[in-house]
Amino acid sequence: MKCRSVHRRTLGLTLLEMLVTLVLLSLIVALLSQIFQQTLRMEQLVQRHGAAERDQQLRLAWITDAFEGLTPTPLTDPHYFRGDAQRCEGLSSMLPWVGSHGLQRLRWELRREGASVALWAVDETEREPLRLLAWVGEKGAWSYLDDDGRWRDSWPPPSEPGSLKDLGLPRAVRLQTGLAHHAELIWLPKASALSLINRQSFDR
Repeated sequence: MKCRSVHRRTLGLTLLEMLVTLVLLSLIVALLSQIFQQTLRMEQLVQRHGAAERDQQLRLAWITDAFEGLTPTPLTDPHYFRGDAQRCEGLSSMLPWVGSHGLQRLRWELRREGASVALWAVDETEREPLRLLAWVGEKGAWSYLDDDGRWRDSWPPPSEPGSLKDLGLPRAVRLQTGLAHHAELIWLPKASALSLINRQSFDR
């Protein structure tokens, strides 16, 4: 009788230990599963962020090419470069659309979209406008660098049109944005009269 009692107590203790072990294992598996899911979500967020950064850099490269491809025209030409705080337009040999070639008129527009501002590229054909950049907030304005090193809100400057008759392009074009890492973007048309030294200082 005593041996049976001891055997049952030993058997009962073993079953209890097994149950506790199973509970602990299930808790560990659940915890590891949560950690794995969180890690996977973080990796997906990082990948999406990296893809968004690469996409933004590509779009900025498109814009840079388009401004560098601007072609000067006389002020009497209907295609001369002109702009104000909300839009600018001119002839460019480097348009952001696939298959674009030759000189074509290109217009950059800042459009309000609810609580955001977006930069759109529009050409004179029937191609679909391109939405290239967007940011939250109300910031967004173009300005233009003249021969005296002053930033103008419009181009050509209304008070001094005669000084631009030989070139028709500003020395630089600036876009103030609400982008976190690109609050101020400056492009230099290759056909402008800005010297190489000044160009390098702008690039820095």
